[in-house]
Amino acid sequence: MSQRGVEVRHNAAARKLLTNINGEVVGVRTEVGEGQRIDIGANRGVMLDCGCFEFDERMKLNYLKTFPAYFYGSPANTGDGME
Repeated sequence: MSQRGVEVRHNAAARKLLTNINGEVVGVRTEVGEGQRIDIGANRGVMLDCGCFEFDERMKLNYLKTFPAYFYGSPANTGDGME
């Protein structure tokens, strides 16, 4: 839980935004393990953080105006949520 009372989940892949009958986002369905899904309700919104793409060579070539580019950070930042 963050200082502002926001629940943060790491390594939880968002699979589906959950909506009510009016189409408002009320939660998210996540996958936290091999086939293990958890629905998380939201009070004021859902924030998805997709990381970045510093370890995806194709995306670096397409989106960065410099070459070569080297980064610090997690090798897991491969741009999975950006396309």
